[in-house]
Amino acid sequence: MRNWRRNVVLSLVLVASGVAFAAREVRADPGFGLLSGLSGQWWQWALSIPAVSNPLADPNDSKLCGVGQSGPVWFLGGTLDGSPARRSCTVPPGVSLLIPALNAECSTAESPELTTPRALRACAIDLIDHVTEATAKLDGRRLPLSRVVSPLVYLALPPGNTLGLVNPLPNPSPSVGDGYYAFVPPLSPGRHTIKLAAKAVFPDFTFAQDVEYTIEVLAR
Repeated sequence: MRNWRRNVVLSLVLVASGVAFAAREVRADPGFGLLSGLSGQWWQWALSIPAVSNPLADPNDSKLCGVGQSGPVWFLGGTLDGSPARRSCTVPPGVSLLIPALNAECSTAESPELTTPRALRACAIDLIDHVTEATAKLDGRRLPLSRVVSPLVYLALPPGNTLGLVNPLPNPSPSVGDGYYAFVPPLSPGRHTIKLAAKAVFPDFTFAQDVEYTIEVLAR
């Protein structure tokens, strides 16, 4: 078993499910759709930021939400170690949100034996196949979730990266991710609450998340 806590960032997100975990299974086709492409960009964003200023590294630091964010889509996520999180985030008007419920990536920098896109993809899919639960609510409403595999992307890992890799090679490193994602169109101005919970069960440990965001959407 690869070291999930060191090599894989797990994030919580807006997931719609009933009492039992049930989500649409969407595997990226050869052309890769919008959501698949955005999931690859999510990984490039998340792993390009050093741990000291990474929005996913501190469970309660609300000042980091905007780090590395730009354009019409912002990325949110859970915590790197599974600790509970209570965060606040101010979002510009007209911005959509991409948030993974639980997601994982495999890269050559982390696992040098994974040298082909097929091997990287199989690794990421195997990790996410262990997800057993995912629930979330936005202002009390359940939200839908899709499972997507990213295209092959290249991760530029900075010094002090969240993976704990010193002088990673190659850098940028090829990577493929898999996960359950929600794409949320622009929210109305004002305050919104996102409550998240998810679980992945492995033979020797269970990784769980408990995350709550208070989102303040600015007026135009």
